[in-house]
Amino acid sequence: MIRKLATVCILLSTSTSTLTHANNIDNQALSYYCGGDKVEYEKNISVGKGTRVILNEGPFYQIEQTGEYDPTLDFINKQVVSSGVSSDCSEFLLANGQFKPINDGGVIARVYFDFNKSTLTDKSKYVLDNIQRMIKNNNQNLNLEGHTDSVGSKAYNFSLGLKRSKAVEEYLVKKGISKNALSTSSKGENEPLVSNDTAKDRDQNRRVEIQ
Repeated sequence: MIRKLATVCILLSTSTSTLTHANNIDNQALSYYCGGDKVEYEKNISVGKGTRVILNEGPFYQIEQTGEYDPTLDFINKQVVSSGVSSDCSEFLLANGQFKPINDGGVIARVYFDFNKSTLTDKSKYVLDNIQRMIKNNNQNLNLEGHTDSVGSKAYNFSLGLKRSKAVEEYLVKKGISKNALSTSSKGENEPLVSNDTAKDRDQNRRVEIQ
């Protein structure tokens, strides 16, 4: 198992004619966790104010000013989305400090399951631990939506999807999240992320989406 920790800093330019460098970057905005059979890593992205450096301004060789441009949530989101979320990941967590979804589907996390199972993996528990830490002190409500691959009958897969969402709910409740803040549902095999043509694709469809 390979474990890799990475920190990425986004530097914000205030003008095309200025040079910008980081100043007191201490605000962690987003984190991204990815775990698979051969790789496991966590990426933290921090954003802070930039400093404008104006060269050859009148009699002065260099002037430094605090950047007036504040990073918007939309800007930060675009930087992360543009870096891509690997399709090879078995788990992911994409969330920001304000705990709002940053992708179009409203999904803030996914946890994945073995074939015909509703048991949480260690990677899934890691993701859920992050969720618990972020929402324990606010009134965030979450929908836990279970999904399956296409193996088996539609009725069986609906039941299995619900068992998976209930497993996530049970874990979060044990970690101190109010059951009233959680709702569970199942889509069964009806909303796959990808086709069910290969074993690798079916792996991606066996999941609970946290919204």
